[in-house]
Amino acid sequence: EPTTLSIIVEYVNDAPSFDTPVDHVRVLENSARVLLPSVFTNVSAGYNEIDQSVTFLVQSEAFLFDPTHPMTIFPNGSLSFKPAYNAYGQANVSVKLLDNGGTLRGGINESLPVNLTIEIVWVNQPPKFEIQETNLSIFENFGRTNFQSLATNISAGAENEFQQLYSFRVHVHPSCEWLFESNGRPLLFANGTLSLLPAANKYGLAILDVFLEDDGGTANGGIN
Repeated sequence: EPTTLSIIVEYVNDAPSFDTPVDHVRVLENSARVLLPSVFTNVSAGYNEIDQSVTFLVQSEAFLFDPTHPMTIFPNGSLSFKPAYNAYGQANVSVKLLDNGGTLRGGINESLPVNLTIEIVWVNQPPKFEIQETNLSIFENFGRTNFQSLATNISAGAENEFQQLYSFRVHVHPSCEWLFESNGRPLLFANGTLSLLPAANKYGLAILDVFLEDDGGTANGGIN
C-alpha cells in the first residue's frame, strides 16, 4: 500500500521592486516644495504579495534640501522635496523599497538600491541695498556735492553670489532734469556715494529713481 507524504512549501518573502523611468531630475533654485509624479513606477511588494505595504527609503546629500520638508517618496512613486534656501548643485539620491513581509526563512524585504540625481539649477537672486536718507537738500549754487555712504548694505544678491559685479543706475525724472548740469547728473558709485552738480542759479525738487544691477543675468527666471 502507498504511503502518503505531506510536503508543505512554506512562504518566503520575495523582494519588492520598482522601475525608474528617469534617473535625473532638474528643478530651479528656491523652488517651492516640489511634487513630481511617476518618478518611480511599477512599484511592487513582490510576486503575489499584493497585501503587503511598501515604504521607500531615501538617502541624500542633505545640504541641498530643506530639512523642515524631508524628501519623501510616496507608495505611488511620486517624489516630493523642497530645495534649501539659496542652495544649488547636484545631489546623489539612493532609493530602496522596503516591504513588511519580513526576512523569515531567508525572505528579502528590501530591493536593491537605485541611484537618482537631483539637480538644483542656479538662479540669479536680485541685488539689494539700503538708502540711508531719501530726502536730501543742498543750497543753490553750492557746487558739486557728494553724499558719502548714502547707499549701504550693498549686495549682489545671495551670499553665494559675492563674486558678481554690480553697479547703480540713477534715473532722473524728465520733469526735473534741468536742475542738473549736463556733466553733473546724479551718479551713485559702487561704494554708495552719490555725486551730483546742480545747474547754476537753479532750484527746485528733483525726483530720482535708483536701481542696482548685477551681472548675473536673467536665465531661468533670474533677477539682476
